[in-house]
Amino acid sequence: MDDPGLATYYLSMKTELHPTPVQIEVFPDQVYLERTDAAQNMNRYYLMKVQRDLFGGAQLIREWGRIGSPGRVLTTSHADEGLAVDALAEITQKKKKRGYCLVA
Repeated sequence: MDDPGLATYYLSMKTELHPTPVQIEVFPDQVYLERTDAAQNMNRYYLMKVQRDLFGGAQLIREWGRIGSPGRVLTTSHADEGLAVDALAEITQKKKKRGYCLVA
């Protein structure tokens, strides 16, 4: 391959055929859920975030309320980030059972 343009063509063709793998987030540190029902005039949201604190632990910050209005906020402390993510996953499962849907 003496032609540099041809080498570039083969390289771009190879990357299109075999794209770079994308890592899916297994343990999310933020989740946004919504529950809407027009018949009941229900437009709710539930937002959860995990943040590290200055003392080596982690905080699970939960905010919920009606879409478009300021909601309520509750913060819970956890010994480490793993426990906070576990709590986030558990609450997410409970909310899904109640009809909340994950929003990307």
